[in-house]
Amino acid sequence: MQLLKKFKSAILYFKLKTEIQRQKRVSKPKNIEDCKSILILFDADDSFNLKQILKRAQSFRENGKKVLLCGSTDKSVLNEMPFTPLTKKDVNWYGKPANNTSIAQLLDKEWDCILSLYVSQNPTLDYITAKSQASTKAGFYHQNTAFMDIMVDVCNQGFQKSLDDLLIILKTIKSRSYEPAV
Repeated sequence: MQLLKKFKSAILYFKLKTEIQRQKRVSKPKNIEDCKSILILFDADDSFNLKQILKRAQSFRENGKKVLLCGSTDKSVLNEMPFTPLTKKDVNWYGKPANNTSIAQLLDKEWDCILSLYVSQNPTLDYITAKSQASTKAGFYHQNTAFMDIMVDVCNQGFQKSLDDLLIILKTIKSRSYEPAV
């Protein structure tokens, strides 16, 4: 089973790499406080991290930011969830998001910042992060994160400390409204 999962991931990352090479994205890191729209991607099966992500999303909303949460889950029965769930029904056999309207809206919108807050490798969320046209892509370090602008290693710190560190880094970015002279 593990071998099949690795094979599927390898196919997804190969296809993703070829698609990203054709993509025209300019990375323009923004200070998190200057961002108006934030997409947060996370593993919804981790209930402890989910509570912390929901708290952080609420604080962003209280500061006037538009926040959309998208959580990847293995559960097939979903109760009322305060986020957009991404289930196995929403992806094809090797993990690429299928053509449905909610995923298309995530990819079509130009986000100011995407926070990829999942600790272990998640090919489907990696695909969404890589294909989106966000100014800033930040998250936790894991394998296959070449498409990220800013990464923090969770390693021994734990989720909350790593999230705090990532947000501190995003608050220190000096956003420019002009292009630097070459």
